[in-house]
Amino acid sequence: MSSPLSHQGTRMVDARAYTASIDGLRRANVELNLANQYIRHLEQQLQKRGDDLATLSQVFKKTSLEYAEVGRVVDVALAAVKYGAPGADAKGYLAKVQGRLAVLEKAMKEQREAMQKLVPVKVPIKWDGGANSVRVMGSFDFWTRGVDMSSPDADGGDSMQRSFETTLSLVPGTYLIKFLVDNQWRCAPGWPIESSSDGDNNVLHVDPLP
Repeated sequence: MSSPLSHQGTRMVDARAYTASIDGLRRANVELNLANQYIRHLEQQLQKRGDDLATLSQVFKKTSLEYAEVGRVVDVALAAVKYGAPGADAKGYLAKVQGRLAVLEKAMKEQREAMQKLVPVKVPIKWDGGANSVRVMGSFDFWTRGVDMSSPDADGGDSMQRSFETTLSLVPGTYLIKFLVDNQWRCAPGWPIESSSDGDNNVLHVDPLP
């Protein structure tokens, strides 16, 4: 027959195993929720990219049509000059060419602007202040993973670093970000701040490339 002490030891082991399994399950649920959020974020980004590409396709189509129209008007104007059309008619054709060129220039500008909105921009991010670790989090990935920041002082031998840097590749737009500094949420001083019921966040504006 087992002694009461051995039963007590078994119960203690079982309790520890149960607690460990519950903690592991909770961590797994947190990771699963983050993964699901990130998947939804990717789905939204794919949908947005699809919409952007559809818009860009329409802009390309418009530019192509304008280019063809300019070519047609130029051919008519050249034929008029070649076969001795009256001066007034020739000037009229040239005026049409100028008008179509202006429309084409506008269409090409719209095309360029539409493309610029799809080109990711390298955005340097910096955190100034003593810390052991810093991660930038934000709406750029639906607040799921974030990006670890590195310190240029990492080889100085001091565990407490003075500044942290990273570079984000973001399409033009406006993002909310926040810094996880030694596992504490912090806003960067000097950055624009947006306040809501969920707290304060830094605002990051990313402009298209020139």
